[in-house]
Amino acid sequence: MTNRQLDRALSCPDAVVLEADDRLVQVQVVSCGYGHGGPVPEADILLDLRRSYRNPHSNPRMRELTGFDAPVAEHVDATPGIGSLVRHTVAAVLDLVAEVGDPQRPLIRVAAGCTGGL
Repeated sequence: MTNRQLDRALSCPDAVVLEADDRLVQVQVVSCGYGHGGPVPEADILLDLRRSYRNPHSNPRMRELTGFDAPVAEHVDATPGIGSLVRHTVAAVLDLVAEVGDPQRPLIRVAAGCTGGL
């Protein structure tokens, strides 16, 4: 993965198109909240972030906000280890595409779950 691809992957809030072996694969990142009691979304990679990372849900002022709101994004970005998690997740996506990528399935879904996520 080039630095340009990684920068692009880290800067896009919705979906990123990564090129691997001359194939285009869409990567969709979704969030879920384990505290809602609903089902966990189907995903190729599932990240359970409840125990190891700072949770915006623990701050009552952020409970009604989403990751698209600046205070939540800043809170998460300031979490120790989050940059490494993102880099490793991007690497896992690229490995998944390279090892088991199916041209009939051009979408890789990554789900990140915390207590109050949507």
